[in-house]
Amino acid sequence: MPAASLPDRALIQVSGADAEHFLHNLVTTDIAALPPGEAWPGALLTPQGKILFDFLIARDGDGFVLDTTASQREALIKRLSMYKLRAAVEIVALDPEGVTVAGRMRTKPISWITDSPCRRPGHAQTGRRTG
Repeated sequence: MPAASLPDRALIQVSGADAEHFLHNLVTTDIAALPPGEAWPGALLTPQGKILFDFLIARDGDGFVLDTTASQREALIKRLSMYKLRAAVEIVALDPEGVTVAGRMRTKPISWITDSPCRRPGHAQTGRRTG
C-alpha cells in the first residue's frame, strides 16, 4: 500500500465523556453522523461565521482526532480549550512529527467529486491517516 509523509500536518486528540457533545455543538461537522473509519472535513468558525481553523475529523475509539496544519495546531488547541469550561473533555496534541497517509491509488478521475453537489469528499476512499 503506498504511503506519503505529510510533515506539515499535525494531530489533536479530543477525548472524554463529553467529547462528542462538545465537538457536535462547536464545529461544522455533524459529529453524531460521523461513522467510524471515515474522516470528514470540519471547521471552527467565529460567531460571525468566518473560518478560524479547518481540519479533518475522525472517530478514535470513544474520542476524536483532528488533522490540521502543524502551524495552526497550538492555536486550535488553545481555542478549543477556551470553550471547554466544565465539559469532561481532554484536548491534547499528538505526534509532533507529522502525519503519514496510506491508501490505495485513486481509480476514478478527480471530477467525480463534483458529480453531486451534496456529496461529501470521499476521504475514506482515498486512504487513511496514521500518526
